[in-house]
Amino acid sequence: MASLALKVVGATLLGGAAAGTAQYQLDEGIQRSVEFWRVALPTYLHYRMVEYQVKDRTDIEQTKAYSKLHQRYSPEIEKLVYYLRGFYLKLMQIGSTRDEFVPEEYMKWAKKTQDDVPPELTGPQVRELVETSLGRSFHSVFRSLEDDPIGAASIGQVHRAQLLDGRTVAVKVQYPHIEQKFRADMKTMMRFVKMFQPHQTGFMEEVERQFVTEFDYRGEAQNLNTIRDFVMPKYGSKVVVPEPIMDLCTKHVLVMEYLEGKRLVDSIREQYSKLAARLGKTLEELEEEQKNEVKESTKMSLESSQRYTRMLNMYFAVVDALYNSLAWIMNMTIARLGTRWEYRDPIKLINLAYILKLLLDVHGFQAITCGSFNGDPHPGNIIVCEDGRLGLLDYGQVKHMDLESRISYAKFMDALYRDDRKEIVKLYGNELGFVSKYSDPDVMYRRACFFHDRDSDDVTEGLNIQLFMEEMDRRDPVISMADEFIMVGRVLRP
Repeated sequence: MASLALKVVGATLLGGAAAGTAQYQLDEGIQRSVEFWRVALPTYLHYRMVEYQVKDRTDIEQTKAYSKLHQRYSPEIEKLVYYLRGFYLKLMQIGSTRDEFVPEEYMKWAKKTQDDVPPELTGPQVRELVETSLGRSFHSVFRSLEDDPIGAASIGQVHRAQLLDGRTVAVKVQYPHIEQKFRADMKTMMRFVKMFQPHQTGFMEEVERQFVTEFDYRGEAQNLNTIRDFVMPKYGSKVVVPEPIMDLCTKHVLVMEYLEGKRLVDSIREQYSKLAARLGKTLEELEEEQKNEVKESTKMSLESSQRYTRMLNMYFAVVDALYNSLAWIMNMTIARLGTRWEYRDPIKLINLAYILKLLLDVHGFQAITCGSFNGDPHPGNIIVCEDGRLGLLDYGQVKHMDLESRISYAKFMDALYRDDRKEIVKLYGNELGFVSKYSDPDVMYRRACFFHDRDSDDVTEGLNIQLFMEEMDRRDPVISMADEFIMVGRVLRP
């Protein structure tokens, strides 16, 4: 069955709304809101109609029907998201971090929202905004600033620059009026959710509360210092968090240490492109084969996967060394009479299992031990530095948890690990503050697992995410939940 879930929501909750100042709200804001409902409402209703029509058909028939919808609406939604940008880019960014949240037809372009968004500002505009925000001339602080950004996202864009003292820094500049856009857009989205997806209300309210903290870069600078103080003493040999330059940070400008390196996603694709070429395949063909293998095979533990990758790299190292040695011998002897042998470019695959384990350790340490953690981690915010460490970027959304909440969540995670159903339900209600109409233990257990552990068929009963959420709400409607645990569940959920 095609997963509708946040697929319908992820496809239709990405429209537009109001924005800007009072005049902006009256004029362009109304146009954005009209554009949102013009696209979102008929799209959503069409998905719902098809869902009703195919609910009793086979999985293959349902998948085919939904695929037609995805093919029809994905280009429209993509166009709308990039036209309205702002909060809708952020929502698609969230959805694209998990493949099951967004249909494949949408995912083809959705992942680009993580790290490949077209910038809104030119170099001269950035320099002008920096001057205005710092209250001093650009050249009294900076020696240079590159016109082309090194990254652009929903709230701002980042440029590499050099200070007068020679230090290379990253300068993050906020888009004009973006806070007003986000606040108005979030109100529109909340109205949509309450009308059509009421079970998503709690999540959206917490997302809204966290997002509004991103619009003062002085807070992000302090977040960077806080996380650095926690993380660097323990994990500084493996990861690095950039240091902010506090006297150059304002509400709309953030200047921080520049980390030299490549985005993790780019590094992975570069290495797997070499592997695909070696195998005589395209990167897309290799990716598709690996996806199918993952679906058909049992899950491998992180430790086993790390060992497997190390063995592969040892194999490639030996084979490449032997081949290049033979090529050298041939080039020095027989090949002098004819065509030279080409040397192989050595392949060394990134150990993704090691990276995943490290990221889980670091974020778990932030959340449970430190009580302050990045509430918006995604692949676009991770780079592989030249010294081999992982660079962890973008701390605009840092969530803070007090000691009592961390203890409660740690006990809850332990119960999930042991799959102690009785204890999970007890902690979910008594300490994590989840309240439902009938306190159905089976429904509470499934919800707890879904939001904080896994979405496998034993939890969802084989339903797609959307239908699962609606079925749980039908059996036992949610009355309230503790918002403080929503973000940590999103971050630490495998």
